Amino acid sequence: MNEIQNMNSSKHIKVESLSLIQNNISRMAGNSALMKGFAATFLAAIFGMAVAGDIKWQYLLIATLPIVGFIGLDVYYLQLEKRYRNLYRLITEGKLHRYNFELDLNAPVFEKFQDEIKKDTDFFKTLFSVSVWSFYIWFIGVAISLICLIA
Repeated sequence: MNEIQNMNSSKHIKVESLSLIQNNISRMAGNSALMKGFAATFLAAIFGMAVAGDIKWQYLLIATLPIVGFIGLDVYYLQLEKRYRNLYRLITEGKLHRYNFELDLNAPVFEKFQDEIKKDTDFFKTLFSVSVWSFYIWFIGVAISLICLIA
């Protein structure tokens, strides 16, 4: 009977660990979407100022710098999301057997799994992923067009 309780307890711990990791994945995806929303709002404000004719091209160039910051934050959140997805996969595949509700990806318990956790999460690989470039390429095009039109 004790062995069955241990198995049920182990499964419960695994499910709870996966639930915590899934919550982090959802939060990182939400943060990434927020960065896209902030960037879109900021670009709309810049576009409005440019259309109104109240801005010089130098100021417009400076005003686009926060969009670069939003891109960087979006890439960061996407990297973390991918790392948590990799951790989730390690647990579901049974490669990581010790579940201690640890969410720090650099914790000693994950030390020998760092290569698998960080797989496909290089900054530049993430920067040039479809989910980043398919959204922000339009921003860059609009910003360059506005600068050329005003200059």
